[in-house]
Amino acid sequence: MDNYKQLLTEYYKKYLNREPDKEGFSHYLSLLERGVLNEEKLKNEFINSPEYKTNQQNHEFSNEITVHR
Repeated sequence: MDNYKQLLTEYYKKYLNREPDKEGFSHYLSLLERGVLNEEKLKNEFINSPEYKTNQQNHEFSNEITVHR
């Protein structure tokens, strides 16, 4: 269980660039513990989330502004 908590915290920071929220963390932890998600499926959940996609677009946009200055 602690490994799942560590993995989730890592993914929130890596893919969403933030600390986990209580509700989302509990939701994903439950799915991992019940075997509904594995590490690969969890990663896909994060990289296909609207929050991740928005973060990526914002990051790309800020890089374009920096390059064009």
